[in-house]
Amino acid sequence: MYMNFLKRNLDLLIILLISVFIILINFDFSKLVIGLDNASPYFNILDVLARIKGTSSVIYGGILFQAPFIYPLRLIGLAPEVVSNLYLSTNLILGTLGITLLSRRITKNMIASTFASVVLISSLFTFWIFSSPNFLFLASFGSIPLLIYFLSKEKITKIGRASCRERV
Repeated sequence: MYMNFLKRNLDLLIILLISVFIILINFDFSKLVIGLDNASPYFNILDVLARIKGTSSVIYGGILFQAPFIYPLRLIGLAPEVVSNLYLSTNLILGTLGITLLSRRITKNMIASTFASVVLISSLFTFWIFSSPNFLFLASFGSIPLLIYFLSKEKITKIGRASCRERV
């Protein structure tokens, strides 16, 4: 039973291990990570909502999606240093796992999905987004791949079937 699970999800486990390894090497949970924006996850959620109220920027959607999960950590008394680093590490893991799931659905190939995630995690874009963190971009990095994965299930399957029929 466990071997079958490992075989089916080897790509997810590889990417998860790579992400955790990167987090353990690079993140310092004793230091506060300050974003280059007004939507830091360790702020009061009501303050964040007041700052983004009336804006037309779609990028705020990620922070709104993640705020219910992150803000309670601050309410239970975790230090802002821990909350900010958990926010970074969670978004790194969610973004890479989301790309793995999305590319697996599109390609139906475990090697291709692992390769896609390794390319994402080793790209300069990922390095930039996590080295000079803008918490709104981080929220998008962690949320958008999973959002596309969950919202596109039917369409990707239909597109894949249609393209296969055209080739035959």
